[in-house]
Amino acid sequence: STQSTWEVAISVNSNHAESFNNLGILELRKGNVDQARTNFQTAARLADHMHEPLFNGALLAFKLGDFQESFTLVTKALEVYPDHAESLELKRQLKQHFMSL
Repeated sequence: STQSTWEVAISVNSNHAESFNNLGILELRKGNVDQARTNFQTAARLADHMHEPLFNGALLAFKLGDFQESFTLVTKALEVYPDHAESLELKRQLKQHFMSL
């Protein structure tokens, strides 16, 4: 299975941030929110040059209603990749949310 492939990649190289990010996506699809969040956080910690785990964590936080965490993560994602369209859109939605409070 795909999941076991990522788990093997992580066991071979525990610093493999992309594997943690991908495993986070798989966990999210299975509804394992906490495990997904942990994997995104681990990926972001291991590879601060990658915007994907930051964006994925921001999107997850947004969906869970944790708007402050989402804003913090999406801001970091945009520091890494300023032109990332999905991050720009999420940040715009968050700013609208904060203005409506």
